[in-house]
Amino acid sequence: MKKLISLALALVLMLSACALADAVNVAALNGPTGMGMVKLMKDEENGEKYTFTLAGAPDMIAPRLVKGELDIACVPANLASVLYNNTNGKLAVLAVNTLGVLYIVERGETVNTIADLKGRTVYAAGQGSTPEYALRFLLTQNGIDPDKDVDIRWKSEHAECLTALIGDASGLAMLPQPFVTVAQTKKDDIRIAVDMTEEWESLETDSRMVTGVVVARKAWLQENPEAADAFLSKRRIREREYIRSRRPDRRIRDRSCRRCRKSAAVLQYSVHNRRRNEGAAERLSERAVCAGSRFRRRQCPG
Repeated sequence: MKKLISLALALVLMLSACALADAVNVAALNGPTGMGMVKLMKDEENGEKYTFTLAGAPDMIAPRLVKGELDIACVPANLASVLYNNTNGKLAVLAVNTLGVLYIVERGETVNTIADLKGRTVYAAGQGSTPEYALRFLLTQNGIDPDKDVDIRWKSEHAECLTALIGDASGLAMLPQPFVTVAQTKKDDIRIAVDMTEEWESLETDSRMVTGVVVARKAWLQENPEAADAFLSKRRIREREYIRSRRPDRRIRDRSCRRCRKSAAVLQYSVHNRRRNEGAAERLSERAVCAGSRFRRRQCPG
């Protein structure tokens, strides 16, 4: 009897080990780079098909990816390029998963364009990564020397930038969503001063601000093409279904607009299909109201 129990336990352990061995190892950064996987991570939290790792900085993911400890990773676009060259092409880009999500925020009304950053202090995270290169590019294109005309104080994580901004009433911070919304819930006088995506597009460079991409090890990809396709499909479908399931009556409570102080839904709004009388289904689109100048002009009651 004892031998049977021992054999059964050994079999269970072997099956568990096999399941873990077959699980896809996925990593992403806290913030916009990993936001698209939230629903998938929740649904797959038992760890049978995927094991997820969330990191606060890119250098916590890069070594593991190079060593082969990770199969898929959501990383800054420039890091993907660096790792591709450092590994002699052993990585492949599966998808672009993050476009422009960076904003300059301040406590006040003194900054409205990139040109207004001259002579100011900016707290930022992502040194040596996409955020730094995007900020430097925009400053240079506006005739500002990033090393002489602006005091850029680099932090290890976006949360540290927020803490520094709260403690410095005259300072500025470069933050991505959802940290911008988090910042506005912590301090009422924090507002979006510059939408960096709009500033980029205004330069008419015939390019887009790509912030993050999904990469995979080529060796794993060649052995598991179906697993890679399944991951991308699940991620896209789960995200789409989750957003569509968010009905208006379940939405996050209204907050006051940080720009005009009037009531407005800061986190999202609905766009209804104009052809409902013809039987067309109602369509919902979630966006940040008054969270960026492009939506502010269209939605802000002020």
